[in-house]
Amino acid sequence: MNRLPERAPHERSLLVGLAGQPNVGKSTLFNLLTGLSQHVGNWPGKTVERMEGTLFYNKTCIRLVDLPGIYSLTAHSLEEQVARDFIIQEQPDIIVMVADASSLERNLHLLAELLILRVPVVLALNMLDVAEAQGIQIEAHVLEVALGLPVVPMVATRNQGLDELVAAIGRLAYNPDTFHPVRPQIAAPHRRVLEQLKAMVAGQVPAPFDPDWVALKLLEGDAEVTRKAKGWAGEPVWPRVEALLAAHEDAVLDIASGRYEWIVRMVRAAVTRPRLGQVSLTDKLDRVALHPLWGLLLLFSVFAAVFWFTFTVAAPLQQWLDITVVGQARAAARNLFAGAPGWLAALVAEGVLGGAGLVLAFLPSWQCSSAHSRYWKTRATSHAVPM
Repeated sequence: MNRLPERAPHERSLLVGLAGQPNVGKSTLFNLLTGLSQHVGNWPGKTVERMEGTLFYNKTCIRLVDLPGIYSLTAHSLEEQVARDFIIQEQPDIIVMVADASSLERNLHLLAELLILRVPVVLALNMLDVAEAQGIQIEAHVLEVALGLPVVPMVATRNQGLDELVAAIGRLAYNPDTFHPVRPQIAAPHRRVLEQLKAMVAGQVPAPFDPDWVALKLLEGDAEVTRKAKGWAGEPVWPRVEALLAAHEDAVLDIASGRYEWIVRMVRAAVTRPRLGQVSLTDKLDRVALHPLWGLLLLFSVFAAVFWFTFTVAAPLQQWLDITVVGQARAAARNLFAGAPGWLAALVAEGVLGGAGLVLAFLPSWQCSSAHSRYWKTRATSHAVPM
């Protein structure tokens, strides 16, 4: 990555927010990009931790803020409220949304909400290796065209795609006019209602809030936005707004329907999944290993094989290692330190070589028990019920 030393002069400073759902590799990406230039604190007035770091690219200082892992921007939780307030009030230059490529549909729901805030977004398509292992193929360039925003394929755990991501941030920052996203639309039955609501709140919403976003959130039933809008609008606007909202309480269904229809279109354009009915080798093995009857028979067979290997193969091998390898090494050490003090010869022969030989002698048996433990752990994990 074309980073410059922190003391180097820079021509421009960018504020970039790193958003994403939990467990998508966002923290890994943040650590790789910022390295040791991280600062940890709390958000003003909140108990939620704030991570911030800097990196330099082509004489541009990028302040990267790691937002809390969230599933939406509806502000049902403190983390969602913190992320939304940062985007609206601090007005970052760019939001990098990290998505799990193996669960793209679920992650695009958050992207749909980010696009409504009208902040430039770069989509970091992470965990492509996991998606490929599941037989999912994603054409990033097709998804980029369909979304109308930069899409960077990545495998953060392997340092793949980092340079491309930072370059995409720089290009979008210096050329904001190239950002033309395809935003989700509310379903047809309530589009006219949304336009009426936009006209009502126009001129009532203070900066930095977007009146169109406020109107959509009111129709969606967002409690915090409703509370704020009631104070902004006042008499006589708010009673008319409240009456319109009361008459269309089912509008939230059309908002969700419009987003899901948008997600389906994006995924259909760029994602190829395994053919229906296609079974991988792992699935075939799981059908046997996890079967209530055949799985137990396989388990007892593994037990029997481990015991047989331990007493038939591992025990003689253990004895041979103890006598031949370790014994000869200890004898050679005693001869080498024959003229040295007795405690030094005993330390090397009995302490160092004896201890190492003890571990080495148990290696065959340990390998057997380790293989058995891995099988048992896999079986237990596969039967676990997800929370």
